[in-house]
This record gives sequence, structure tokens and C-alpha cells, in this order.
Amino acid sequence: MEGRLSEIRVLREKHSISYMTRKKYNYFLIATLLVLLIFVSLLSIFWGQFNVTLNELLRNLVSPKGEVGALLWDIRIPRLFTSILVGASLSLAGVLLQSTLRNPMASPITLGISHGAMFGAAFAILFLPLKLPFVVTFSAFVGSLLTAVFILFLSYIKRLSAEAIVLSGIAINMLLTSATMFLKYLSNEIQLSEIVYWSFGDVNRGNWDTIILQFLFFVPIFLFVLLKRWDFNAFYLGEEVSKSLGINVEIVRLLGLTLASLLTAFSVSAVGIIPFLGLISPHLARLISGNEHGQLIFTSSLVGAVLLVLSDILSRVVLSPTVVPVSIVTSFLGVPIFLYLLIKLEGRRY
Repeated sequence: MEGRLSEIRVLREKHSISYMTRKKYNYFLIATLLVLLIFVSLLSIFWGQFNVTLNELLRNLVSPKGEVGALLWDIRIPRLFTSILVGASLSLAGVLLQSTLRNPMASPITLGISHGAMFGAAFAILFLPLKLPFVVTFSAFVGSLLTAVFILFLSYIKRLSAEAIVLSGIAINMLLTSATMFLKYLSNEIQLSEIVYWSFGDVNRGNWDTIILQFLFFVPIFLFVLLKRWDFNAFYLGEEVSKSLGINVEIVRLLGLTLASLLTAFSVSAVGIIPFLGLISPHLARLISGNEHGQLIFTSSLVGAVLLVLSDILSRVVLSPTVVPVSIVTSFLGVPIFLYLLIKLEGRRY
């Protein structure tokens, strides 16, 4: 009996040590990603067609003056905050979609939400008065939401399975792409150029108004997901286990899809389509931090922010003085990373 109690004490001590080690690793990982984000953020401010020195940055942070002050507060800093918030939002949306649908291919792109924004923007350019402020952005937002509502309808009303929802999203994606191509065919040269320009994701479209709205969207959703992390953790174990724990699977899935749709709709309507970010960031985060959502949402948001800020830097310096749309850079970065993850994670239970 004494030997059995001793064995139990040893196991408890090992579990306690393992838990504390994991907790320290999680803190270290988040701190490392924050330092990396600060580093690439400073590079984003310093580098560009016109480089800014540290002294110029410090002088113009409080009292901006002249061309450098205008460059920092009208272009570089808004561009940086837009990259951070959009990158974090799309990554968090990817986590929610992949977790609630239990499908590693689920993302804002594959479910058609991003292309709903593209169709809405193209529709506004052709048929709505562009003199009205934010008409294209608002139409893109509505297009994303309508696409999301249709997916939610299929999910909740028609009781489709997670696999069927993903396949439906792919079909909707193809339909919206075809509809946008038809609108391009109907457009004149000026309208066509505007549609093509909008189809390229560009964080330079962000301004202080969209940054504030994006922040007000992201923070409450992030905190809410953090509070509901145990429900999303249960999804990883399967629907049957979730139901046995008293979790309403349909409601949690509907909640995850709704929150992901809101994050995607505002992000894409503000800056355009950013491919691969919502797909690869959650996978990279799972690779380094595991599947516990209390840690995963922090890690994934930081990874997405770092990737988009880094992509924006590359878009400005690779072919300087030409600025390449950031969506092109995320595609070039995303494809090899995604292929690596496919090989690395092959056979892993999702």
C-alpha cells in the first residue's frame, strides 16, 4: 500500500513538473513572438522607398513635422497597425474555422467569404455612385456578410456536416469568382482597372478610421474566444466527446463561423483579399504551441501579424521604388510554407 501511494506521489510530481514546464514554454513563446513583432514593426517603419532613421522617428512621434512626420503618421504607422490587426484577425478567423469544422483546409478563402467581398466591391464599382464615401468598402463588407449568412444557413438550418460545409464553401467560392469575372466583362476600362486594383490586397488602404473599427472588432471577439476556449478545445476531441461533455455542438459551430465571418468581412473589406494568411498561420501556431486554444489564439494572432508585417516590408523593398501588392507576397510566401506543413503534418490527427 505504501509503495502504491509513493508511486502516485511520483506521478503527481512528474505531472506538476510537466505542467509548469509547458506553462513556462508558453510564456516564453508568446514573449518571443512579441519581440519578433516589435522587431519587424520597427523595420516596417524604418524601411521603404525613403528610409527613416531612429532619431527622425523619435523626433516625430510626439510632434510630427514636415515630410518625415507626414510619412510616418499618414503612411507608415497606419500601414503598420493595419497589417498587425488584419494579420491577427485573419489568423484568428482561420483558427475558428479550422477548429469548429475540424478541417485543416478551412479558411476565409476556401469558404468563399473573401470572394464575397470581392464580388461586393466589383458590384459597387459598376452600379453604385462612387462619389459616396466608403461605398466600395461597405459593399464589400455586405458581400462578405451575405456569403457568411448563406454558409451559416446551410450549417444551422440544413444541418450540414462539417465536411459538407467546407465543400459548399468551395462551391460558393467558385460561383462568386465566376460572377466577379462576369462583372469584369461588363465593365469599361476605368471600371475594370478599379476592380483589378481592388482585387489585390493592399494594407496601404488602411487609415485611422478603419484601424479603430478593426480594433473594436478584433479585441472583443478575441476576448470572447478566450473565455470560450474550453468549448473549442472539446471540438478537437470530436463531436461525440463534445456532446458527452454537455456542449451544444451546433451552437458552438454556429458561433465559431459567425465570429470568423465578422473578422474576415471587415478585414477583407478594408484591405482586399490576402491569400493564404488565414490558412497557414493557424497551422504554424499549432506546430509550435499545440492545440490548446487558450495558447493557440495568442500564438496564431501573433504569427499572422508578424507574417503580414513582414510581407508588407518585402512588398516595399524587393522591387523598390515599385510597391508590390502585399497579396502577391503572401502568395509567394504562403505556397512553400503550406507545402512544408502538408508534409510535416501528414497523418497527424486533426
